[in-house]
Amino acid sequence: MKFKKKLPALLLGVLALCAAFVLSACDEVATTSQSCAFIVGDGGQSGDANVHNVVYPGQRANQGNNESVVYIPCNSRNYIINASDNKNANGDAIGDYHTPIRAVTKDGTRVSMWLTVTWTPNQDKTVMMKNFYPFCEKYQCFSKNQDGKGNVNSAPVGWNNMLGENMPFAIGATAHQVLPTHSDAVWKTDSDWDKIATEMSEKFADNFRKQTGFGADLICGSGDVSHWDDPQKPGKGKFTCGQVRFVINSVVPTDPNQRKLVDQQTKAELEKKSNQSALEASRAKYGSNGGNWLGMQDTIAACNANAKCTVVLGKGSAVVGP
Repeated sequence: MKFKKKLPALLLGVLALCAAFVLSACDEVATTSQSCAFIVGDGGQSGDANVHNVVYPGQRANQGNNESVVYIPCNSRNYIINASDNKNANGDAIGDYHTPIRAVTKDGTRVSMWLTVTWTPNQDKTVMMKNFYPFCEKYQCFSKNQDGKGNVNSAPVGWNNMLGENMPFAIGATAHQVLPTHSDAVWKTDSDWDKIATEMSEKFADNFRKQTGFGADLICGSGDVSHWDDPQKPGKGKFTCGQVRFVINSVVPTDPNQRKLVDQQTKAELEKKSNQSALEASRAKYGSNGGNWLGMQDTIAACNANAKCTVVLGKGSAVVGP
C-alpha cells in the first residue's frame, strides 16, 4: 500500500524530468549565412566542457541538456594593415593593424609594406572542434549570440585580440622570407607586387602554424579557393582549404631620405631625356645650329618670364621683355 501511495508522486517526478529533457533537447540553434556555432558542454556536474557539435552557416541543430552555444564569424574575412591616418567617414582609422610590415630587399634596402590579407576560418569539422575552438577560447573570441557586440572592425574584442596577437607576426615572418628575393624595383614600381603577393600566399600557412603552435591550418583563403565538395551542403564531405590571399597596397623605403634621393634622381633623368628630345627636334629643324637656336629660344623665354633684358644676336641687338 505504501508503494502504491508513493507511485503517483514518483511518476510525476519522472514525467517532469522527461519534460525538462524534451524541452531542452528541442532548443534550436540556427546560424546565419555569415556565422558558425559551437555547441559545447557547459562543464556542469552532469556534463563535460567539450565541443559536441559544429553548426555551419545557414544550418540548424538542437541544443541539449547541459550545453551552451557560442558563435564565430564564418564568412570571408580580411585583415588590413594600413596607416592610421587613413580614416573612414566616421573619422576612425581604417584597418586592423597600423604598423607597417618591414623587411629587407635583395639590395639591402629596408622597406615598409602596407597590405591586405583575405581569409576565412577552416571549416573542416575536426579542425574546428579540436583546434580552432581551443585556439579561439584562449582569447574568448566568441559571441554569445548572432549579434555579438563588435567594434569598428565588426568583430568582438576577443576576436580582434586573437588576430592581433598572431597575424602581424606570421605576416612579418613571411615577408622576411619573400622580400630578400626581390630587388629595389619593388618600391620603385608596382610591377612585382602581384608576384610578391603570390609568394607570400604560398609561404604564409607554415608561418601561421608556427605562430599559433597548431599543426593544422586554422585559417584558409576566402572566396572560391576554400569550399565544401557541395557548397550547398556545408559539413558534408571534404572541406578544401585554399591558400590565404594577399594584396600588396604599398611598398616604400623605410628611410624617407632614400625615397627622396631616388625621386631627385628620377626627376633629373626625366629632365635629361626631355632636353635630349628638345635638342633632337631643334636639329631636325635648324640643322647643325639647332643647339644655338634652342639656347636662344630658352633665353628669350626666360626674359619674357622674369625681367626685361637685352639679347645680342651677332653684331645686332634686340630688347626682349615687358
